[in-house]
Amino acid sequence: MKKILNLDKIQEAKVNKTYFPFFSVTNSFIDNEISKRLTKDFPSISRGGSFPIEALKSGASFIQLVEELKGNELRGLLEQKFDVSLSDKPAVTTARGMSRSKDGKIHSDSKTKIITLLIYLNEEWNHESGLLRLLRNPKDIEDYFLEIPASIGSMVAFK
Repeated sequence: MKKILNLDKIQEAKVNKTYFPFFSVTNSFIDNEISKRLTKDFPSISRGGSFPIEALKSGASFIQLVEELKGNELRGLLEQKFDVSLSDKPAVTTARGMSRSKDGKIHSDSKTKIITLLIYLNEEWNHESGLLRLLRNPKDIEDYFLEIPASIGSMVAFK
């Protein structure tokens, strides 16, 4: 079975530690054909919020992506990049269909999360709004140092 994630590209991404440890990859998938299959196989979600993968009906390529995200190869890469051990930690995966206005507010992840990894699966994103901003300052949404594109395959991981 052909892999979905481009682990070489993820491996090559440098961890930036200026404000907090993170890395980003513009296109984390092996090729465009996989991207097309993923958008077709993404579960139908008609409301805002995050949903456990297990509660959603998904196609084969999306299920494979989730398996790769939970797999030992990516886990090992993340352990190496962020200098952490994830061996006895669960990987929690969720999917999001639509963002709500409250989802765009400044927030930090839960302290129980060790690493957060986001992958966008929007076929196209031609809007200036809706991009993930990585902030210098936790109180000012305009004080950002990077915006993560919301287009298919964009990945960001942070500690």
